[in-house]
Amino acid sequence: MEKVQLKLSNFCKEYDMSRTTILELIYTHNFPAYKIGNRWYVDVSKFIKWREIYNAR
Repeated sequence: MEKVQLKLSNFCKEYDMSRTTILELIYTHNFPAYKIGNRWYVDVSKFIKWREIYNAR
């Protein structure tokens, strides 16, 4: 079963990216994440699409 969303900490581990880098991308490059309360979540399917567009620049 494919995961639809990941907590930011789990996303960082799975995709080997630092939390600082992800937060920078969220605030400057329209990274597909959202906040519920004080926790960030990443929409994995939107991230895959975002990555294709971002890497094509």
